[in-house]
Amino acid sequence: MIRARACKSDLRAPILAQADDPDPSSRVLRAPELDDPACREALARLVRLRPAAILAPCAGPQDAQAFSVRLAVAEAEAGLPDGATPLIASLSRAAAFLRLEGWRGASARLIALAFDPASLAADLKLPALREDGALVAPLAQARAMTVFAAAAAGLSALDAPFAGARDDQRALAEEARTARRDGFAGKFARDAHEARVIEETFARAGD
Repeated sequence: MIRARACKSDLRAPILAQADDPDPSSRVLRAPELDDPACREALARLVRLRPAAILAPCAGPQDAQAFSVRLAVAEAEAGLPDGATPLIASLSRAAAFLRLEGWRGASARLIALAFDPASLAADLKLPALREDGALVAPLAQARAMTVFAAAAAGLSALDAPFAGARDDQRALAEEARTARRDGFAGKFARDAHEARVIEETFARAGD
C-alpha cells in the first residue's frame, strides 16, 4: 500500500479505480477539479475510504497545495492523522508545464507527478494520438517534461494507463518497458491483472 513516504516499488503499478471499487484502500482514487462545487464533499468521502492515494488534477504546484489543505481538513473531520492520504498530482492542464520549478516542497503528502494525456489533449483541443498511434508532438514533449519535473522535485513520475485492449498483455508489457526506459517510476494499471504485468516488467528492468 502506498503511504506518504512511499518507496519506488510501491509506485510501479498503482491501480486507478473508482470510489465504488470493492477494495478502495488498495487503489488510487481520482479527485474532482478544485473548482468543482462538489470537490470538498468528494474529498471528504474519498478520505474516509482510506485509498492508497488521491490522484488530483493540478495546473501547477499551487493546486497541489490547495488539495493538501482540503485533504488535511477532511482527515481531521474523519479522525485521521494529518498526511494520512498521499497525493499524486496529475499534470492535466497545459499551464502545469509552465510552472515546473515549484513542485519541490509543494506538499509533504505529494509523492508523484502523473502524465495525463487525455486531459492534456482536451485542454489543448488536440487529438492525443497521430495516425501511427504515437503521441502527438505536444503530448510527447509533456510526457518527457513530466519525468524532468518529477526528478527535479525529488518525486516519482507515473505514466498514463494502457489504453489498449485489456487482453493485450504483450502490448501492455511493451508500454511498461518503454515507460521504465523513459524514466518513469511506474505506470497506472486499470486492474489487478494489469498491475501484475507492469510490476513484473519493471522488476525485470531493475531498480
